[in-house]
Parts: sequence; C-alpha cells; structure tokens
Amino acid sequence: MEFIEARFKGEIETFSRLLRAQSKSLTYEGIHDLRVSTRRLRVQIKMIEQNTAHHLFVNFKNSLKKLARALGERRQWDVTLKGAHKYHLKDGRLREDQKQAGAKLRRLLHSAEVKALPRELAAFERTLKNEKIQIHPDQLKKMRSQIKSWLKQKKFSAKELHRLRISTKKIRYAFECMDIPVEQLKGLQDQLGKSHDLTVLSEYFDQPKSVRKADHKERRHAKKRIRPALRSSLEVLEVLR
Repeated sequence: MEFIEARFKGEIETFSRLLRAQSKSLTYEGIHDLRVSTRRLRVQIKMIEQNTAHHLFVNFKNSLKKLARALGERRQWDVTLKGAHKYHLKDGRLREDQKQAGAKLRRLLHSAEVKALPRELAAFERTLKNEKIQIHPDQLKKMRSQIKSWLKQKKFSAKELHRLRISTKKIRYAFECMDIPVEQLKGLQDQLGKSHDLTVLSEYFDQPKSVRKADHKERRHAKKRIRPALRSSLEVLEVLR
C-alpha cells in the first residue's frame, strides 16, 4: 500500500501556516488545529522512517514531540475552562493553570528549535521526491493486532477509553495517509473526546453531580460506537494483507 506523499507535503504547508499564526496570537481553535497537524506529521514521519533509508530527522521528530506535549497541555486547560463556564463552576485557579500553560507554549513557539521546523520539514520532504514509499507489512500487522486486542476487551474504564482514543487516532492518521475513509473512527474519537473532557472537568472540580452525570451519558454513547468502528477498521486492514 503506497504512502500518499502529497499528503505529507500538504500537511507540512498546513503546519507551517498554523505555526506562524499561533506564534503571533494563541487562539482556542488555532491551538486545536496546530495540535492535530502536529499529530498527523508525527504519524506520517514514523511511517516514512520505517519504510525508507532516511534517518536524518531525529532532531525535528523530537521537536514535534515537545511541541505536541505543550499544545496538549494548553488545549486541555482551554477545554476545561470552557466546560467550567458551561456548568457554572468557579474558574479562578483554572485560569491561572491555563495562563501558565500558555506562557510555556509561547516560549516554545518562539524558540529557535520550533521556528526552524517548517524549513527542516520542507527540506526533508524534498529528499523524498520520486521515491516510492510502501507501507511496511509489519505496520499493518501492528494495527490489526491493536484493534483485535481492543475488540477482546469487555469493559472500559475512563482511563482505558482515553488510551483507546489515543491508539485509534494513530490508526486514523495512518489511514488518511493511505486515502482510506475514516468516518467511523473519527466519530468514535469525537465521542471519546467528549467523555474525556468531562472526566477531566469532573476530577478537577471534585466530581460535581451535573458534570459526572453528563460524563456517564457521553461514556455510554462512546461505548456503543467502539465495536462497529473497530470492526470496520479491521475489515479494511484485512483487505490490505
């Protein structure tokens, strides 16, 4: 199965544009979009790394990981603060946490390390010109194994649902590289995301009843989506053997 190289080039362009915008001013949607783009690039780079002789990108791979962590921290506080407003919870300490995460993210965005990423990624992408990249069978096997393992699981705690969300996101981004439809996986992740955000909000504010009730509701909806989405993904992977 061929890796769609054009997707990698397009993602670098998207990442570079979003990075410039957030370096000027952090926004709720902008942070989310940059975080998603960073995740996609990390998955794509890993796929390329495992299927070519290129190993010149260790530095920017680590830089992307560091950026993803900082974006995730600020994004979680943004979402938690929004949830606090929705459920009329006091947000004084939460605002301070958000502010600190924002300051940390700004420092990283203005660092020489991160500012160099668009240039380094574009230079690396140019080395892939005219190179046919095949998805390694071991990668497909690993994804099949992960999905089968989740399908065997009978019960899912909040932590396990979060782990499932992270695991299936990586599979989803890999599918996108191969031009495979991801609607069911995306629907599952969106539902799992709602539940996770409510779980974080509930824990932060010592489990207020209204939030706990909403979390249980979203978790039930998410669990109904798990098996159909996983089975659909497994069917695709079986065809790609």
